[in-house]
Amino acid sequence: MPDQPQVDSNRKHRPVWQLRDLDLRRILLGSFLLMIFLCVFRYVRLGTTIDQWLADGPFAASTDILTAPQALSVGEPMEVKEVVRSLRQSGYTGSRDNPEGWFEDHPGAIEIFPGTDSSGAEGR
Repeated sequence: MPDQPQVDSNRKHRPVWQLRDLDLRRILLGSFLLMIFLCVFRYVRLGTTIDQWLADGPFAASTDILTAPQALSVGEPMEVKEVVRSLRQSGYTGSRDNPEGWFEDHPGAIEIFPGTDSSGAEGR
């Protein structure tokens, strides 16, 4: 009968400072993998939240802070195309229900109607 290896019965009751190197490596590797998993999990959740926030349009009202009101006088000589381009950049459209404002383009003239959210609406 060959000699059987002896089983260390005290192994289960050893204090932490008496663990073998292999046991410490396993504990450290497990802790490291758990930390990486938690970091990736939090990163994905935060990324999803930020992607949703950006999709909703955090800069939807940026025309209010990025452009100053431009005063136009009746009969002021300007190209119609230039005024239309400027109005579109400021958020104006041809739709009457636009809160920024709307305009009607006529041959040789433009009618401009500031909306409730327009900076030009304050002067009415």
